[in-house]
Amino acid sequence: MKRLCVLVLVAYALAAPVGAQEPLRVVARVFEPFSYLVDGKPAGLEYEILRYFAKAKGRELEVTWVDTFAELLPRFEQGDLDIATGTVTITAARAERFGFSESYFPVRVIVVEPRTHRTRDLADLAGETLVTNADTTYEELLRAGVPNARFVYAPDEEAALGVLDRGEARAAAVDTVLGLVYLPDFPDLHMTLPISDEQHYGFVVGHGSPLASELSEHINQLKAAGIYFRLLEEYLGQEAVEMVRAAKE
Repeated sequence: MKRLCVLVLVAYALAAPVGAQEPLRVVARVFEPFSYLVDGKPAGLEYEILRYFAKAKGRELEVTWVDTFAELLPRFEQGDLDIATGTVTITAARAERFGFSESYFPVRVIVVEPRTHRTRDLADLAGETLVTNADTTYEELLRAGVPNARFVYAPDEEAALGVLDRGEARAAAVDTVLGLVYLPDFPDLHMTLPISDEQHYGFVVGHGSPLASELSEHINQLKAAGIYFRLLEEYLGQEAVEMVRAAKE
């Protein structure tokens, strides 16, 4: 298997085009561990996937950074970018606005609340204060499922869990993988009620862009070479690797 991975890597590298090309222009949400900066240098799972892609295409990776999810897709729609990334769930509504690569990670949305509570139905949260992130699938699902909820907003998922941990809201909702990443820092919180079917993160491109199929092929090549799973373990841990393998079964 190791020899096969090496051969795939060599073949992939040889396929890279030669000669100067336009940079690959990406807008990314600053969001550890997916795309972020360490001492001014970019890192993260999504960033690394795109770095390998740009290298294979013989293009420089040029990243524009935004701070919140609510900024990400509007910034992409300004029309001077090739790809948007920032844990964007592929939904039917978004697919009307954008093109997408194939999934690079499976997720479900799940309720997070204090360990003193275990919600079994969203309707049980009626009238409560919920913390969420604007323009996300979390907000959409909570608004649809919780009657008369009051909402407070946080800039990202980690901040939302902080609001919840301080007792300023009754519950939140996050993607399962983010629960794995952040909940160790909030031992008084836990994940309880799943409120979505399996969903998928994808890279956003323009409608009709060849980048959709090219990125999809690239993701499959990284998986075949073993690079994808190494990156998963490095940035998200072994549990994330197991989540991906379980989703394929």
